[in-house]
Amino acid sequence: MNIRKIDMALLAPVLKGVLRETQGEASARLTLSSRNLQPVLNGAIRVERFETTVDYTNVPYALTGGTIDVADNVMTLQPAELTDPRETAPDST
Repeated sequence: MNIRKIDMALLAPVLKGVLRETQGEASARLTLSSRNLQPVLNGAIRVERFETTVDYTNVPYALTGGTIDVADNVMTLQPAELTDPRETAPDST
């Protein structure tokens, strides 16, 4: 199944108490199959943009262009750069 333009704010109820102010967009290409009558999910989720604030530290983070691999129901975020969305890019002049 291909899912486009997933609103990352939909994660808010699941991540309540851990993350807040979550926003962004993702797309997914996933296959759902069965092994021994148990569902098995495989594929990849492409995070176009993700911004959130960690409740415990009160620190906001942003991620642009990350990939989450899904293999046998386990999701693994590939190495990606997290930035502080409050900071502006350094002046290159």
